[in-house]
Amino acid sequence: MPVTAAKEPAADQIVSRYLAKANRSGGRHAACSQSRDTEHGPALPVRGLARCCVTMLRDVDYVLQKLDWMRAEGIWPNGLRYLWTDAFGVVLYVSLCTETGEQRWLDEAERLVADVERVLGRRRGLRIGEAADRDGQYFHYLAMWLFALARLGDLKPEYRKRGIALARDIHPAFVVPGRGVIWKMQEDLSSPYPGYRLGSMDAYDGDVAKRFAELEKWARKNLPVGDVVGRWCNEDYDTADRIPYAGEPDPKMGSSATRRS
Repeated sequence: MPVTAAKEPAADQIVSRYLAKANRSGGRHAACSQSRDTEHGPALPVRGLARCCVTMLRDVDYVLQKLDWMRAEGIWPNGLRYLWTDAFGVVLYVSLCTETGEQRWLDEAERLVADVERVLGRRRGLRIGEAADRDGQYFHYLAMWLFALARLGDLKPEYRKRGIALARDIHPAFVVPGRGVIWKMQEDLSSPYPGYRLGSMDAYDGDVAKRFAELEKWARKNLPVGDVVGRWCNEDYDTADRIPYAGEPDPKMGSSATRRS
């Protein structure tokens, strides 16, 4: 039975928003409605392919080649744990399982979740990354991890329950009622990370993403457009050495480069 928002505690409200977003992302496509055996063993009949992976998985062989290359280079999934990247990895494995019907991808997703929780898990929440300079907890990284657990929860409901428990744990630390969300917290969630207070970029990013989706919908309805050939976004403009890029394009480096300030 639905519960009205007025009666929900704050943590339950944010859990509902996370899961509503996840449900909207996976609701348009269905795959693997029929079971089939593969060279890797019995197929797994599953549904609910996450929409964000449908286009990419039209060429499964290409995806598998890239996975093999990343593993051979020690980049992922056998590199250092990093919550943001690993969240996308869980969604990828779930999508591969759904697209191919192979049980091995569901097993990989569960192994990845277990390893992330082992390495990055804290009493409340998850650390940003395994490397020494990836301490603290990011709200938007945790939100992406909750999305990944929701997608995995489409196949194994216990992971959705774990996501709900995680959201309830972290919500009181990050959310300042009536004011906003703290972008980054200390690793134990005791206080904001030094130099970080209330953030606004996550909310703006979400609004921009929504507006782009609305624009695409309008364009498809009113204009003779084809498929989307690419998407790009940027979280910040920090460089590896913290020296910013600024100024006009450097002609010696090509149109995509800029002079260092």
